[in-house]
Amino acid sequence: MSQRHPSVLVWQQYVENLLPNEEREPLEEHLYSCDMCLSLYMQVVENQEHRQPSKQMPQLTEQIMGQIALHQYKGVELLHKKRFYQRTIFHYAVASIVTLVLMWSGIFEQMGGIGSKLTQQANAADKHQWENNRMRTESSVAEQLMNKAVGLIDRLESGTEERRKK
Repeated sequence: MSQRHPSVLVWQQYVENLLPNEEREPLEEHLYSCDMCLSLYMQVVENQEHRQPSKQMPQLTEQIMGQIALHQYKGVELLHKKRFYQRTIFHYAVASIVTLVLMWSGIFEQMGGIGSKLTQQANAADKHQWENNRMRTESSVAEQLMNKAVGLIDRLESGTEERRKK
């Protein structure tokens, strides 16, 4: 290694971490003071990245995939662990219990009695209305017959009066 500027090979060894610490420290100090060596160092780093992937890349990939798998596993567990009141069976059980309590208390029988009373009242009202309509129809027929009979009598009387006048 020259005193002034280290070679490309030295910088490659530095980047690959193959140099002992005693040789690395002066190179680091030199990078702070020499722009030309800094640009050479950057080129070596870029070439090194394109030549081979980082040795830590597989480890990083494994760590990330492990975290994803762990997270997905926890997500599956959370999907299966619903709270008891979020399950369908709980809703069916509550509906059954409420129905049994209402049946036992007699609410449905009372509601049935109200319904039958309303039905009876509606039937009675319909029957009364039907009778009223029938009576109106009958009276209408009777009135029509009466009107015809009166009209016929009037014609007969007018016909008899005309014969008398002649």
